[in-house]
Amino acid sequence: MPYDLKSGKIDEVIVAVVEAGGDIKSAIEEVARKENITSGIVLSGIGTLRRAVLRNPKTYSMPPEVLLIEIDGPVELLSLEGNISIGIPEEPGAEGGESINVHLHAVVSNKEGRTFGGSVASGNIVWRQVELAIARISGIALRREREEESKLTRLVLGKT
Repeated sequence: MPYDLKSGKIDEVIVAVVEAGGDIKSAIEEVARKENITSGIVLSGIGTLRRAVLRNPKTYSMPPEVLLIEIDGPVELLSLEGNISIGIPEEPGAEGGESINVHLHAVVSNKEGRTFGGSVASGNIVWRQVELAIARISGIALRREREEESKLTRLVLGKT
């Protein structure tokens, strides 16, 4: 089975609290810029949301059709993890040059206790607060590049 593997180390763990009204993805991007994190791991995120917006592929076509799951709250953020890299914007149809790129996946539950999961889109708005733990890593350069055939982004590993 083909895979790419690089090793590095955790240099520092940053804990951040996103207050009511904040967008989770935008907040993590801001923390990454402020703390100069270009290669990082979002270790955990928990809290409550007013609204959750998740994406899931619906088809195997390239690019795949996407199911957008929008849940109005209150919503419990049960688990959040992902990575921080340098590269092109990840959002479908996004334009622009290289910048901080935050790729996140989450599991949430609605007010009936039903769970949903997927890739985190913009628009996940904090209700009370969300608690984050983010690791700055060294020895590995995380980079997000767009595949020409699929039009999707993929993580590329390098050494620093």
